[in-house]
Amino acid sequence: YHASIGYDRQEPYIAYEKYYEQEPYLTTETYYDHNTKSNRTRQVTKYRRVEKQRQVTRYKTVTDWSPISGTHRTESLAFSENKRGAVLDDYRFKKCFCDIPDDCFVCMDAEESKAYAVSDETYDALMSIHNSHILESVRNELPGDHAKDISYKGTNIINTHTSLYMINEYTATISYLGQTYTKKAFQNGEFVIGGDSIKNPFSLENAVAKIQRETDAKVKEREKNAGEAIWNATKQFSFLSMLLFAWSIITSLFIRFVPLVIIAFAVSLGFYIFNKQLTKKTEAKEKQLSAKEIHQMRVEAQNRIQNYESEYKIKQREALDNKLISLGLEPVRADELTA
Repeated sequence: YHASIGYDRQEPYIAYEKYYEQEPYLTTETYYDHNTKSNRTRQVTKYRRVEKQRQVTRYKTVTDWSPISGTHRTESLAFSENKRGAVLDDYRFKKCFCDIPDDCFVCMDAEESKAYAVSDETYDALMSIHNSHILESVRNELPGDHAKDISYKGTNIINTHTSLYMINEYTATISYLGQTYTKKAFQNGEFVIGGDSIKNPFSLENAVAKIQRETDAKVKEREKNAGEAIWNATKQFSFLSMLLFAWSIITSLFIRFVPLVIIAFAVSLGFYIFNKQLTKKTEAKEKQLSAKEIHQMRVEAQNRIQNYESEYKIKQREALDNKLISLGLEPVRADELTA
């Protein structure tokens, strides 16, 4: 192979950056002289922000390139579906291929083999996969931080006398939460079929409803406590205001001294107004505090619901994977799930 490899290094260079200084300057200002009772001027020193520049050393990444050549040996294993319209699960087949017992293969006869002769399209697809494997292998072999202009020469050895074999493949279809999943497995080890349905003891709806009920109960309790707090803070002034009103009424009925009646009414009215303002202020403060705490309760409840939904999806996935394992299949892959 031949290629160019690059090593990164940090190269210093001079740059200019802005900075600011406080620069003094002289100016005059007017002030009032209490001795002469007149406005006078005087010279003072003030400061202004001045933009300046200075040299700084900075670094940039520079790549030094050099040619390289050598030899490299690698092996490549590639799979391609030979039948038009069919799809071979390369990942699953490659993973199982080396572990398939020899007695699971059935040799094809000559007539069957003709139907599976390697087509030109399949051959081209396989060579493309092999070339990709080789290029990646060469790239990984090269030293340095970067590589470019990679070219290589190799010899393709094609065995046209390969015997063809058939191997059993099993398919299982699982329905779970309204979704249907199809899993396939080659005859590799024990294949156990067990159970008719996936058991999932977790209910998202019940959990969410429980969290909402608990939150509603806490909100009602907090609103009740707010009302009691307002009453406890103002009840003594309310009783005093009621007593003063009663005293003013009794004074007006039994004591005919007008100034005393006016004073009693004024005092009771003053306490009534004071109690009204105190109640209003206490109620506003308590309602604000209560609203803040209730909002926090609802935010915490929503976070709990979201966290439980995430945990629930994990539990769903675990239930599905456990079912697949009981069927002798591999756990589900992320690209097989639609939600």
